[in-house]
Amino acid sequence: MQYAAEILWFERKRYFAGVLAVAFSAVLIAVQGGVLVGLVSTVSAPVDLSEAEIWIAARRTPSVDNGGPIDSRWRNRLLMHGGIAHTDEFVEEYSRWWNPNSGMVLVLICGLNLNDEQCLGPITKLSPELKIALSEPGAVAINRDDMKKLGVKKVGDVAQIHGQLVRVVGFLDDMGSMTGCYLFCSVPTARRLLHYQDDQTTYVLARVGSNTTVREVVNDLKTIPDFDVLTKNEFSSKSRWYWILETKSGLAVGFTAILGLLVGAVVTSQTLYSATATMIRELAVLKALGVPAWRMNLLVVQQAAMIGLAGLLIGIPIAFGFQSLGNFIGTRIVLDNILVIGTSVIVLFMAITSGLFALRSLSNVDPAELLR
Repeated sequence: MQYAAEILWFERKRYFAGVLAVAFSAVLIAVQGGVLVGLVSTVSAPVDLSEAEIWIAARRTPSVDNGGPIDSRWRNRLLMHGGIAHTDEFVEEYSRWWNPNSGMVLVLICGLNLNDEQCLGPITKLSPELKIALSEPGAVAINRDDMKKLGVKKVGDVAQIHGQLVRVVGFLDDMGSMTGCYLFCSVPTARRLLHYQDDQTTYVLARVGSNTTVREVVNDLKTIPDFDVLTKNEFSSKSRWYWILETKSGLAVGFTAILGLLVGAVVTSQTLYSATATMIRELAVLKALGVPAWRMNLLVVQQAAMIGLAGLLIGIPIAFGFQSLGNFIGTRIVLDNILVIGTSVIVLFMAITSGLFALRSLSNVDPAELLR
């Protein structure tokens, strides 16, 4: 290991291209993955921000933004279950907002219970003043960054959703979406805008008591016909994977990351191959001294691993720099521990694999080289 490190340092200019290739791969994989996680997390935000432990939806609901109306009277039936401590309802469905300047804009209406003690939905995004203002019929709150898209300039502006008037009473921060603009309102207002009946909702939410577990209650409730019963984490994960796989958006981002990985692998492999090829005479000396072939193979693999580590030490901080830049300009990039560890494992595997491909240069090692 020490000998491999000394060679890398002495020939650092020769190996620098491989280090940069690994760093490029690390940055591309981490940033592209962070962009993807950031995008899909905006879809699952209503679930992630909620206090509900159990979500009940219509059968085969693929994600939280693609639900349909169900009977809200299931709340009372759920309370008959001994493990349920509290229930609530949440309305979420797409609609069209009319912007006089640009035409129809897709919005995602989120209707929730405005009572802090009873609400299990994503009420934490609403200030006390905003909750009071949203209790008025037709009152809505939008994400501040969507003001221009929706043609809103100030609090009090009036707009139309399918011919029904709504009034903007406040703004939310950090509630952007990759689909429609989030629009928060009360449950009665959401029902009116979406033409729901008074006994209809999109989701029934529940929280379990202290004498049971969420998994036990979910398993009991799965016998309910025509409904999906999921835990909070299950529904959040299901929503994200739907947008990653079914909508092809995740595949497009993943393809770019794979392309960067392949470029890094090819450059690293060629760098190691060329560097090893220039060491033929030195390796021939080692072979003449009786050093076994596996030790020389190990030397190249150790060099590849070190190049991978050096590339990560350069690439990961740069990726966090891009995260800060992206968040500053309004592009949500999430670099959590799982993503960083996953990127590191993939990049190190790529570097070591590149080293294994470079081993073909050792087949030319011959002690006879010393006589030339």
